[in-house]
Amino acid sequence: MTNPLLLLLLNCLIPYLYLTESKTYTKSSSPPRRYYYRKITPSPTPPATSSPTSFLQKLLHKKVSTLAAGWLDGLSNNYYSGKYPGEENPLAGDPYPWSKKTGKYRTSIKMSKTSPRKSTPAKSLPSVDDTMDGILPVPLPQKMSGVESEAVLEPLERIQEKMEDLKTKFGFSETDRGDLDNPEIVWRTGKPDYTRANYQYFKGKTQNHAAGSLEELVENLVKTWETQASHFKEFSQWTTIDHSNYKIKVNDEEETDGTVAYKIGNFNALMQNCSAYKKYGDLSFEESHDLFRGAFTSGFPWEVLRVLSEPPYVMFTWRHWGILDGKFQDNVGHGEQLEMYGVCRVTVNQELKIQKIEVYYDPETFIKALEGKVKPSELKAGNALLGDVACPHVGKDVKLRV
Repeated sequence: MTNPLLLLLLNCLIPYLYLTESKTYTKSSSPPRRYYYRKITPSPTPPATSSPTSFLQKLLHKKVSTLAAGWLDGLSNNYYSGKYPGEENPLAGDPYPWSKKTGKYRTSIKMSKTSPRKSTPAKSLPSVDDTMDGILPVPLPQKMSGVESEAVLEPLERIQEKMEDLKTKFGFSETDRGDLDNPEIVWRTGKPDYTRANYQYFKGKTQNHAAGSLEELVENLVKTWETQASHFKEFSQWTTIDHSNYKIKVNDEEETDGTVAYKIGNFNALMQNCSAYKKYGDLSFEESHDLFRGAFTSGFPWEVLRVLSEPPYVMFTWRHWGILDGKFQDNVGHGEQLEMYGVCRVTVNQELKIQKIEVYYDPETFIKALEGKVKPSELKAGNALLGDVACPHVGKDVKLRV
């Protein structure tokens, strides 16, 4: 039997024992924190020495930085001075806010930094001082035979220097077109300047005929005839033809009387029965020339390749070429080279004056190439005249019979 006094004693001691054990547990679970420090020994520094160079570098660096910051601030203030706040159209004629004249930037717009931004009315054309680099507009060149583009702005003096260089390196000589300084000549639109045309001829020709050769004589004769046919206003002043017997014949067409060819022009006379050309209607002398000059803006040279027979019946092969850098009707050129080859038979008298010109060639394919309907490769190396002779027929894309 349990003693009641023992139970009473236990009831009094149990709470005391519980609290004592709880306090003891709490103290043991949270020991005091200890912090450990690692002692870092600094690296030895070199002894300080006096360096006047370092002092000067710091001083110069400070001065240059100050000047550069001020210069950039000035540029930014001038640039954002109200000229282009988003309201004006820069394409309306406003000049750029800087110029590279003499290699130094200079602002062309000076406004107060505190002034409000105002819209600037557009100018019709910038003045000379507003042009970039201070370059004056280059005057447009005078039109010439074979080079009628006003986009060709290289000075004639520079082109003449290039021609002289080609003469020295390759022994070229300029074409003799007769006496063009004769004051009695009546010009259609003024005396032509052949500097650009001759330069394109030098750059693109495939032959270099010997001085005094029959090839050179024939080439000069034909080019003089072309000059007179294109630029002489008076038919009686032509010195290259026998006026009473002068005729032109193309392929198997009927002959054209020389007086008619004089009136309608060489292009119309040589292509009057070409279906690809006839669809443009009856073009006048000037319209026919402008059509081709607008396509070949850098020139439309011509050369003699080989002379096959001597006078009085001179037969020879020829090549006509040009860079399609202009526009022919609706076709815009992108620098393609178009070539035209042919055979010509010229009848001359004892004075070497032309009595009859017979031309055999393919103008149809050439016109289609100008229109962009035929690839320029189909004209290369006389393919339009001779056919595709690059390789035998059995080597082309055909199925062989076994």
